[in-house]
Amino acid sequence: MKNKVNKIVEAVIAITVIASGMVVKSNADSYVYYNCLPTECVDDGKVDYSHNIDIDLQRYINNLCRNNKYISPELLYAIMSYESGYDKQHIVANKYYGLMQIDKSYFRSLADRTGMEINEKTILYTYTNVRCGYELLNLCIEYFRERGYAEDELLYIAVSAYGRGIGYTEECLKNNESKCLYADNVIAMYDYIMNYQEAFVMK
Repeated sequence: MKNKVNKIVEAVIAITVIASGMVVKSNADSYVYYNCLPTECVDDGKVDYSHNIDIDLQRYINNLCRNNKYISPELLYAIMSYESGYDKQHIVANKYYGLMQIDKSYFRSLADRTGMEINEKTILYTYTNVRCGYELLNLCIEYFRERGYAEDELLYIAVSAYGRGIGYTEECLKNNESKCLYADNVIAMYDYIMNYQEAFVMK
């Protein structure tokens, strides 16, 4: 009976959202859970929100992001949407892997950072892939924060670097070319998820 009550309490907390679309924080759980997540349909520009991410993975992502002031679960979902359409086995050109489309050139640094074995096989393990995507985004944030970029532009720059590489992003910034289509698209999807959160949250 106690477990049943706890589950009901968790469910109530999970769907508590204020009108602005931002999550109401609670001591039990700081994040909502989604029964589906959106992605853009390339052919007609419409939004498809039939993609399911299982509750255990959502819980893992929520815990990853819990104490990070820059990275939210919704931002990771937006990257997944744009990068792979939530396809866990998505591989592009034998270089970009999984949900978060991890660039093979980062395997070694991510292995050092996480203490995990990262290769073409293990990077397709869902939790490994998500952890690597999270760490790679953190790495981008740290890199540009250490170089003195302003807090209000740091996340945009980090998302740009996630999509087109740290070196290329830095070169663009030095040439006063801060605009990045990749970052624009990811942040647009992030905004869509946040603004329409009630449509996707688990009932």
